[in-house]
Amino acid sequence: MLYGNPNWSRNPDWPRELAEELGNIAIQFANYEFVFSHLVGFAERLDKPTLYREILTLPPSEKLRRLRGFVADKSDEISRIYSNLCDRFEVVLTDRNRYLHAYWYKAAPGSNEFVFVDIHGKKDKLSKETHKCTIRDVAVVGMACAIQMHNLNMLRGMPEIDGFFEYLSLPDALPIPNAAPRKIPYDHRKKAAERDK
Repeated sequence: MLYGNPNWSRNPDWPRELAEELGNIAIQFANYEFVFSHLVGFAERLDKPTLYREILTLPPSEKLRRLRGFVADKSDEISRIYSNLCDRFEVVLTDRNRYLHAYWYKAAPGSNEFVFVDIHGKKDKLSKETHKCTIRDVAVVGMACAIQMHNLNMLRGMPEIDGFFEYLSLPDALPIPNAAPRKIPYDHRKKAAERDK
C-alpha cells in the first residue's frame, strides 16, 4: 500500500531547500546545455533543422565530444576559445551528474551536511564514491551554470564568432515534423492500486 499512503513520497531527510537546489541545477543546466548545443551547431555550420534534429537530441557528453572533435588539431584563436568553453562545460557537466545521479542521505540528525553516493563511469566500469556536502555546495553548481552562460558574452565583438548570438536567437515558431499526438504509456501503478484495494 505504498502508493495509497499520502506521505509515501515525503522523506524527512530531504529538506525542501535541498530539493530546490537540485531542481535548480537541473533547470540551469538544461538552459546551459541548450546554448552549448547551439555553439556546436554554429561551429559546425549546421542549419537550424539539422541542429534540432541531430544535436539537440544528443546527450551532453556527445555534444561535448562533437565540439572537441571539431577543434581537434587546430591551433587558431577561435578553436582555442571553443576548447576552453568545452573544458568549462565538462566541469559543470561532471558536477551536475554527480549531484543529480546520486543517492542522498542526511549525515546526522540536526546536521546541515548530507552524504551522497556518487556512482559514475561507463556500464562496465562503474565506480562508487561517498561524499559529504552542504546545501550551499549544491547551490554553487546551479550558479556555475548561470556563470558559464554569462561567460559566453566573451564571444561578442569577435568577428569570427559574433554571428553566434544571431544563430542562437529562436524563431517565432518551430516546424513540428510529426504533429500526431504521442501515445501515453500505460500506468501500471493504477492497475496495482486497484488490485490492492
